[in-house]
Amino acid sequence: MNEYERQNKHEHWEVAPGENKIIELDDVSSLGVFIIRGRIDVIGTDDNYAQLEISNVAGKPVGVQFKNGHLVVTHPKDAVRSVHGNSVTVDVHGWGGLFGFRHEHLHADISLLVPRGTKVEVASVQGDTLISGLDHGAELSTVSGSVISDGLRGKLELSNVSGKVEARNHHGSIEANTVSGEVVLSGDFRDIEINSVSGDLYVDALGAPRRIEANAVSANMAIRLDPRVRAEYTMSTMNGKAVINGNRFHTRLKGFKYSDGPEDGPVTTIEFNGLSGNLKSVRREPLRFDEDEQDKAPHDGDEHDDSTHYAGGEEQ
Repeated sequence: MNEYERQNKHEHWEVAPGENKIIELDDVSSLGVFIIRGRIDVIGTDDNYAQLEISNVAGKPVGVQFKNGHLVVTHPKDAVRSVHGNSVTVDVHGWGGLFGFRHEHLHADISLLVPRGTKVEVASVQGDTLISGLDHGAELSTVSGSVISDGLRGKLELSNVSGKVEARNHHGSIEANTVSGEVVLSGDFRDIEINSVSGDLYVDALGAPRRIEANAVSANMAIRLDPRVRAEYTMSTMNGKAVINGNRFHTRLKGFKYSDGPEDGPVTTIEFNGLSGNLKSVRREPLRFDEDEQDKAPHDGDEHDDSTHYAGGEEQ
């Protein structure tokens, strides 16, 4: 039985346990990777071809399919039932379901170099993922592994159960969903939406994002903003508090609205909704050589001045 077969420009590969393989492909426009355990690295480059390396395979073979510009890599190989254009259907019932399958002996390391414009979707159960240098965002998910994206542009979608997801140096919008894992975000954002049960949330925002919204049950959220940003806060919790630039407010059983920052600065709206979560927001220190900005910047613990106001909060 041949390892490689070509049928109507639909290409298939299979990498057995103990084997390593490198595959080079032209005209890759989208990518889907699914593994149980192991590591996934996807790096965007300026080249117009893709290079796939598969190593450290254990338990079951890795399957690779390439059709109409869409590359799919799965472990185990029979996780993919069908590929239709850019749509991948995963048959989890055929191999026992995501959590019912005995996958402790499954492992595969997947490394890819792809054109920067490639659309990427990656999922793992316990694997660790690193994605870097892509210009059209990505969809990244894990159950208990870690996910790190670095230097992506466009819309990024992050999902995890108990693992940690982190986006560094991101340019664009982010939607993140977690149960109990941490979400750590930094970059020049446009919009951020985060949903969490108990996983804590950290946002380090450069520039002036248009909107930061978090919905949580018992998670805490910390935000760092540029000093020039006009921040408009709305917070609603059953039992929580807010600490904004050193000023403390209780938000128990009532709405909370507060604004700070220069009145003529770009506006960032910040909304935090939860049952018992807390919100903390601080300002980034101005650059030392920018004396004008340094004179204008608020400092932690400063008293309210004419440029700030609040309603519905109770200052401590």
